This record gives sequence, C-alpha cells and structure tokens, in this order.
Amino acid sequence: MAYGLQGSAQIACAVDAATAITNGGGRSSAKLAGARVTPRCDAPAAGQTAALASRIQTDNPIAALSVPRGREEACARRIRAAAGSSASEVFVLARECARSHAGAWELVREPAYPGSVFAAVRDAEAFVERVDTPAFAALGIHLITTQSALGTPEPRFLSQREADFVRRIGDARHVIRMSVGDVVEGRLVVHEGALVGCEGLVAHVDRHRRSAWLQAADPVLRDASGRGLRVGLEVVSKS
Repeated sequence: MAYGLQGSAQIACAVDAATAITNGGGRSSAKLAGARVTPRCDAPAAGQTAALASRIQTDNPIAALSVPRGREEACARRIRAAAGSSASEVFVLARECARSHAGAWELVREPAYPGSVFAAVRDAEAFVERVDTPAFAALGIHLITTQSALGTPEPRFLSQREADFVRRIGDARHVIRMSVGDVVEGRLVVHEGALVGCEGLVAHVDRHRRSAWLQAADPVLRDASGRGLRVGLEVVSKS
C-alpha cells in the first residue's frame, strides 16, 4: 500500500498523573474484525537490552510543557531558543496514521497528545529560569513543575520508563511511524514501523481504519479522552 504525505509533524503528550509502563512486555488480547487476536511482543536480544539500558541511563531527563493546541511546533521553536544549552533537545512527538481522502488512502502526521512539548533537560535550574516565565505564560506556554526539597520549582520529569516509552515509540525524529503487519494464526505480527516487537502494547486493531489502539491501563498510553492511544497499523493479511 502506497500513501501520499500531507499535514504537519505536530504532537505533544499530556503527562499529568502518568505512571510507568512495561517495556513492551507481557501479552494482551486484541480485537480484529470481531475475532480474538493475541498480540505478540518479542523480548529484545541481550545486546539490545544492554544498549537500551545504557542509552536510557545517559539520556537527559524529560520534562513536559503545556502549550496551545495546534501550535506545538511553533512553541517548541520558542522554547528551544529560550532554553539554549539548558536542554539538549526540545521536540514534539508525531504519529503517522492512514486517512481516507477522496477515495484514496493517505499518510498524515497528527497530534497524538495535543497540547504539550517535550524537553530533554541538561540543567534543571537554568531551564526553569529561562522557560517558566511570565512572557511564556502570556503565550500559553507553561512548564509542568513540582516543588524541590528546598521549596523551589523544578520540572516534573517523566519517570525513566515513561521516558523510555517516549524515546522508543518514536524514531530519531520523534515520529511514531506507521506500522505494517499480519495476523498469523490469530496472532498479530508487525514487520515494520513503530510497533515492531511491541505487539503486546496493542489492545485493539481495526483493519478497516488501518489503526491500532494501545492498552489504556497506563495513563501515558491514553489519549486526551482517556482511551488507548491510537497509532497507525495496516494489517496486510490474516490467516
């Protein structure tokens, strides 16, 4: 299936009260055209696990900022410029989904969690000083903070496993790529895209809408309505 590309790479993540997720482990059941499907989630090889753990430990902690919906990319640019060296990167997380338009399927990029931006913070004190300002508040940009032991504001960082999910589900450009797979003897097997090896996160598959919904048990996997996060998935065949 070939897709055209339209739309902008805009997305953000609401992390208020979010909790940890498993690293793609475990099994759950998914629904596919009325049939029960058991998704598969392959455990990474030992070398991959070690590399992932090493990367997570050295990555800067991730903070989230609330921004006006539809202006995530513009706000990210402002935050990036203001943060300077206090953040290693400021980014939005995009998801690719298939949409039917004028009788043809097209690949679009759209917000999965509208209204927030991520920042990998090097220097928390400097980041707060540069970003948590009245000028940014007037633009609708608010750093999600908590109080430090000294009573001063500091970023509310994602837990390590939350950050792992954000880094793992997106590619190097922080895009949740469209996945492609098959249902083999009642089991979902993804061959390419963001869900490769993470089939265990899938709770529901809709072949007609070329979409999958992640489990909603963990808030970080939910959309703004509280449902499981929708991601792009095309099931090519079912046997």
